[in-house]
Amino acid sequence: MKKKIKPCPFCGSNAEIICFNSEYGTVTIGCTNEKCDITMGKGFFSDEEAITHWNRRKRNM
Repeated sequence: MKKKIKPCPFCGSNAEIICFNSEYGTVTIGCTNEKCDITMGKGFFSDEEAITHWNRRKRNM
């Protein structure tokens, strides 16, 4: 079962998995709100690993 991605800790909008580096096959997670535009800035080799790290972030709201 795939983990659920928590909302953006900065604005509360939805987040999604995005390609970080297609050459290496890494992914990251970023906010879907264009005004917020927050990403983790780090690439992971699996969706599950990226989701785990994203979901650890604390909300700033």
